[in-house]
Amino acid sequence: MLARAPIKISLQQLRIAAKKPRKGAPCHNEMMKVMDLLKDAEYHIAPVYKHILEYDKCIDAAKAQRKRGKASTLYHLSKYLDNNKNKKR
Repeated sequence: MLARAPIKISLQQLRIAAKKPRKGAPCHNEMMKVMDLLKDAEYHIAPVYKHILEYDKCIDAAKAQRKRGKASTLYHLSKYLDNNKNKKR
């Protein structure tokens, strides 16, 4: 078996990677809770059903939020706009 060489990245690449937001799976905590409870319940659905419904609600909320979209930066900055700044009196 060949030993793999270590990956070499520059400090600049590391800084760029650190600035990028991490995009995790939606409802990861709920999913892990269901998986752990399924194992404890010997893979029977009935004892875990309440948590499965919570996971379904979380997924539906995540889909609705993704469909709605994110407000642009311009929208947020427009709250601080002074409309009377450039008007002639």
